[in-house]
Amino acid sequence: MKPVSGFKPLRRWLVHAAGRHPQLRDQVLEANLRRLSIVCAVGLPVSLAHVLIFWSNVPVHTAAEMLWRRGIMDAHTALSAVMLVFLAAAYAVRRYGLRSAWLRPLQYAPMAMIVLAGGAIAGIDQLVTPNITPFLVACILLAVVFLMHPLAALTVYALTYVLFYLAIGALQTEPLIVLSNRVNGITAVGLGFSLSFMLWTAFLRRSEQQARIESQQRKLEQLASVDPLTGLLNRRGFEEAVATELARLRRGGSRSCLLLMDMDHFKRINDEFGHPGGDDVLRSLATLLQDNLRRYDVLARWGGEEFIMLFPDTSLDQGLEITEKLRGTIAETVFELDCGAVSTTATFGLAPLSATDSDGFIDSYTEADRALYTAKQGGRNRVETGARLAS
Repeated sequence: MKPVSGFKPLRRWLVHAAGRHPQLRDQVLEANLRRLSIVCAVGLPVSLAHVLIFWSNVPVHTAAEMLWRRGIMDAHTALSAVMLVFLAAAYAVRRYGLRSAWLRPLQYAPMAMIVLAGGAIAGIDQLVTPNITPFLVACILLAVVFLMHPLAALTVYALTYVLFYLAIGALQTEPLIVLSNRVNGITAVGLGFSLSFMLWTAFLRRSEQQARIESQQRKLEQLASVDPLTGLLNRRGFEEAVATELARLRRGGSRSCLLLMDMDHFKRINDEFGHPGGDDVLRSLATLLQDNLRRYDVLARWGGEEFIMLFPDTSLDQGLEITEKLRGTIAETVFELDCGAVSTTATFGLAPLSATDSDGFIDSYTEADRALYTAKQGGRNRVETGARLAS
């Protein structure tokens, strides 16, 4: 039976509650700190304006009104001080990059500030009016400013309502108004939690979409640098690796070598076993080369039956020794494939990787290609080094 689509947000919540998305914690923390900074930057002058207005322009005639005026001023003064502290803390986090593990529990402090401020001001208002607008604003502000996991939001809103319930009962003397405000408080808390839940599921959806996009981009980048037949690097991937090695050499690294390899008489293999058989041979040869190179050597399929290799931190003599071992291993190997047993040989051209020329890769590649041509002219299944080195 197909699940009802209306339960998708609930399933998403339960999946996250099971700990499937721990990588989102830092994203949530960053978003909360950014939003809190904006709210505090706007809220600080607003609270100071409340203090100024109530200090200068609010007439009072009774003891209850005097207490109300004083309570509002004290609440907004305390709120201004707390927002100033949070602004300074947010600046310190951006400037000095404090560890997120320490900050995650502290993000609940501004949540408590909003809850306390809304509940306290709504309670103080009961001295002169049954209005609970500050509490409603606090519930909505809590949902809008802070991304909260639904379980955390449920806990926060439950504690918020308990505070509101007690504040209304302590400062409002009319039983029917107390009852009405407490019922309306349930509505405010339910509205806030619903909004928080919707924003959380929207955040999860955006995060998952972004993760999929990034994953697809990584796959596309990998495909752009990988030969689909052998799984080795292609020309683009190899040229990027060479560029990195040239930059290292120019900073004072040791010598490196470039090796160009061509399979001998590959057309005969294709003619005898067909192109699928030829592809099997190329894949098997790629595996053989990988198994016989050092872990830091770079291997790529250059095109057709040509392969190219980069030997970092390798002198010409060392590169020649490695290449001779590869040549011998290939000549001695019989590839047992579905199409039958296949033997082959390869010819190699070796050259140093030049870091002094303006275009070191092109120059070194040209030198290796000339050496490869010389080796083929000399009978194949052999290794030649660049003409410049022989002089």
